[in-house]
Amino acid sequence: MQKVQIVEAVTERDIDLLLLEEIHASGEFRAWLQQKVFTDGVERNLVDAWHSISDAALGESDLVVLWSDGSGNVAALLLEDKIDAPAQPEQARRYSDRGTLGIQQGDWQSFKTAITAPERYLLRGGDSERFDARISYEAIRDWFCTGEDQQPRARYKASLLQFAIDQSRRGYNPKIDERVTKFYQEYWECASREFPELSMKVPTPKTTASAWAGFHPKDLRKNLWIWHKMDIGRVDLEIGGAAGSVDAIRARASQFLAADTEVVKAGKSAAIRVSVPVIDPLAPFSEQIDRVRQALRAAYRLYYQSPVISGP
Repeated sequence: MQKVQIVEAVTERDIDLLLLEEIHASGEFRAWLQQKVFTDGVERNLVDAWHSISDAALGESDLVVLWSDGSGNVAALLLEDKIDAPAQPEQARRYSDRGTLGIQQGDWQSFKTAITAPERYLLRGGDSERFDARISYEAIRDWFCTGEDQQPRARYKASLLQFAIDQSRRGYNPKIDERVTKFYQEYWECASREFPELSMKVPTPKTTASAWAGFHPKDLRKNLWIWHKMDIGRVDLEIGGAAGSVDAIRARASQFLAADTEVVKAGKSAAIRVSVPVIDPLAPFSEQIDRVRQALRAAYRLYYQSPVISGP
């Protein structure tokens, strides 16, 4: 029989579930993972772990793991997994925001964020440097290669991780989704017809991960961008490099902003933010056109007000 590769392609979901199984099934792996993430030396026991936990406003965590130190203190690990797909804007910050929300809601008392990815992905820097911990696929593969009591299973999982590493080296090959592409085309037609001042560019083919639309009219300053973040229900006027000026912008803009608008820090930027309904680009555009129009009206309002509220 001719030898063939074990899978045609590895997806991030495949690695998510590989890690989730190991977290639930292997105390040795849990101990190793804790050492990679927590640096306080506290011994913690697994409470539970889940895949794909979403928040309507703050998006999705690939894995959420809860640990207890035995005295009632629960620590959360919020983990992002990447093979080769580009990071979503502000992804690390949104993971941190979800961790903070969990503390506020009493779900846990502390948290750490982490990203797992091939080493070459992590070496690119960028948003991955903003996670509390970075764990390479190579390190996880090597952990599987050191076990003595689970060799067949360990070899299989190590080979799957190696396949993902090799796949990453070949580069990102996005799979175009016809439904999302059609949604963006209809979104662009609506924006161009009803809000031409926003000057939305003709959209390129989209993947299932696409959920943001950007606007940069010609007369908008170079450090300003308007983003409709459909998956988390926001329209932001982002001011690049202004994270340290949030209070000053808030004071200057307060008399011009509507009740649904706030000024917040967004990574290295400041954002003047309007909350809008969440939109699903996988669902038909016609069923969500009223929500789209509400978001486009918010984008137009921020564009119109930008000379005053963004400052010099």
